[in-house]
Amino acid sequence: MSRTGALERARHGAAYFALRTGVPILPVAITGTEKAYSEWRRLRRPRLTVTIGPVFRLPRCQDGARSEQLARATDEIMRRIAALLPLEYRGVYG
Repeated sequence: MSRTGALERARHGAAYFALRTGVPILPVAITGTEKAYSEWRRLRRPRLTVTIGPVFRLPRCQDGARSEQLARATDEIMRRIAALLPLEYRGVYG
């Protein structure tokens, strides 16, 4: 979790799994979480927004994911999530 609520550079776990197995990816963006704790402390219900994008697949990798392919796949996943977010939340993927 970032202190600003904006996206930070992602790790490669989801991309590695998707490249190896060919499973579909469902990008989901959640906004409003940075204010949730303070709202709960004031006994108010926090307002969160969940945005779901279209399902997509990465090309399946037969021989194991190489580092450059893994980095490209990770960036592709994160760009699709960033597209679902307002500009101020996109961070390094803006």
